[in-house]
Amino acid sequence: MTAHLTDETVRLLSTSQSFARGRELYLNDAIFDAARQGNLLLGKCEGSGEPFYTLQVELDAGYVRFADCSCPYDWGGICKHLVALLLAFVHTPEDFTERKRIPDLLQGLEREALVALLAQLVDDDPELYDGLEAALVNARAVAKSQAPQHARSPSHKSRSGPRKPTLK
Repeated sequence: MTAHLTDETVRLLSTSQSFARGRELYLNDAIFDAARQGNLLLGKCEGSGEPFYTLQVELDAGYVRFADCSCPYDWGGICKHLVALLLAFVHTPEDFTERKRIPDLLQGLEREALVALLAQLVDDDPELYDGLEAALVNARAVAKSQAPQHARSPSHKSRSGPRKPTLK
């Protein structure tokens, strides 16, 4: 995955000032809680305006497909916090905790335990309710569209015997 991601790649994604400041953050170990989940890099970076900024980068064949930071930076290229995260991944990918996929993480839990877990998460963060409700509406619609079609009623019997080919 890191085959194409290099210091130079990161430099090209940022302004020279953001790269220099991000490199300083990286060298000063400002990145923490760094994790990788498939092609997704997650982490936090010490900040000047906040105790930390939340970072998310999606990689695609070693290149950056998407990058987001909770800081207010909006001056072109990626911010210094994202630079620091990417440089940390380029130089020390082993420092990134590998996260399990959600199905693997939940494997073995019974329905009651999963329902209790979701209820607790929503109780702890009520904003999750709307997202969960929308996801359930979607999931039910998909399940309904994939449900097997009922057999035809007896009044709609199919013809017996082979059909003649239709010319178009």
